[in-house]
Amino acid sequence: MATTSVSKIKVTLSQDVTYGQEFTSASNTNSRGINTLETLASGNNLITVSTTQDVAVVIIPPVSNTVAITAKGTNADVGILISKTQPTLLAVGSTTSFVLSAAAEIVGVRILKI
Repeated sequence: MATTSVSKIKVTLSQDVTYGQEFTSASNTNSRGINTLETLASGNNLITVSTTQDVAVVIIPPVSNTVAITAKGTNADVGILISKTQPTLLAVGSTTSFVLSAAAEIVGVRILKI
């Protein structure tokens, strides 16, 4: 059963610079709407996505996390460090999977497939 999903990013700057804007994705009427709480093992963790239903993945580490997380296309990639504590939105395009590499085990990482 499909769920409709829309992701939004709101940017607000204040004090020395004042700015505000909201960026909204196109509506995905075929989203699976998967919301799971995961434990990332130390090392590479494969995250699978559906090319016909998932247009983005949101990674939300625990707010108290101190362990480095790297998002990679494959196990062999160098990847890019993502925030240890802030949500990360990855638009996944036509990929069927990607890797989250953790420097040590992380309990309580929320993964939203939208």
